[in-house]
Amino acid sequence: MKNIWNDNTDINNWRNKAPKVFYHGTSRKKLPSIMKYGLNPNAEKREDWGKGTPRGIYLTPDFENASYFSYDGKVILQVRIPSKDYLEPDPYNTWPLNDELSYESVRYMKMIHPNYIKVVKRSNY
Repeated sequence: MKNIWNDNTDINNWRNKAPKVFYHGTSRKKLPSIMKYGLNPNAEKREDWGKGTPRGIYLTPDFENASYFSYDGKVILQVRIPSKDYLEPDPYNTWPLNDELSYESVRYMKMIHPNYIKVVKRSNY
């Protein structure tokens, strides 16, 4: 397993190759606040994942992966990241894909305004 914090990975090259559109799973309860204020990497509550989870907005380019993280399977957001400069590999998803770091799960470390967020799945069930 490749540890991204202890090798010579070129983070800028990784960021340049990253997609510009990701998905974020969330709960119906959090949706009104997200659509009003956006996604904030410092305000996101992590009680669902445990107290040691690093701050950040966790994103994935895979719609199905986002469904898994939507807690109740109800809300998936499409997120266009404003700048790749604040994109980081997920510290818990550090295995390489074809000898490169994966984009399967990433963290965004800056506020994302609601203008960059679109609901692509919402279920009332």
